[in-house]
Amino acid sequence: MQQELINWTRNYIRQTHPMSWMEERIFEWGPIATNPLLKILEGKTILLLCDEEHEWLENYILKKINDPALNRPMLPIYPLKKVYPNIDEIKNSADIELMQDMLSISFEGGYFIWYVGKSDHRYTRVAFRDDDNFLWVFNDEIQSAFNLKSYDKNCDIKLLELFRLFNDSINAALFGEI
Repeated sequence: MQQELINWTRNYIRQTHPMSWMEERIFEWGPIATNPLLKILEGKTILLLCDEEHEWLENYILKKINDPALNRPMLPIYPLKKVYPNIDEIKNSADIELMQDMLSISFEGGYFIWYVGKSDHRYTRVAFRDDDNFLWVFNDEIQSAFNLKSYDKNCDIKLLELFRLFNDSINAALFGEI
C-alpha cells in the first residue's frame, strides 16, 4: 500500500491541489501515512492529541474529518484530552501504563494516537511511546514522524494542506483507489 499511496499522493498533488513543498517530501509522507490509513481500514479508533499551540487544528480536524458532506463512513476519532482529562497529570511510565490500560479496555478494537505538536512537549511522553502512532512533530527530526518547522511562515497553511491530503487519502483508501 505504501507505494500506491506515494503514487496516489503524487497524482493528487499535481492534478488537484498544487503543493510544491509536499511534492518534495512524498517519500517521507508515504511510510508515515500508510500505517494510520491501514489502522483506519481495520476500524481502529483515532485519539487526537495536540499541544496547546495547535489546539486550533485539533478543533478543525474534529469538525471536518466526519463532515456529512464527505459521504463516507464516520470515523471513530476523539480528542485524547477529553477521553483522559488527567493527561496533564502524567508524571511517569506507570501513569502512562494505567492510561493505556484504560484505553485498551475502552477501545477493544484498538486505537492509535495522532499527535500534532512540538517534540519537547510533555504530551510526547505518551505520543512517542508507541511506534504505531501518527506523529506530526515540530522543530526536531524524529524518524517515525512527519517533521515540520514551527518558525516556517507558512506553517499553518501547510498543516491545513497536510490535513486535507490525509483526509482525502482516507477517502482514497476507503473507496479502493489505493
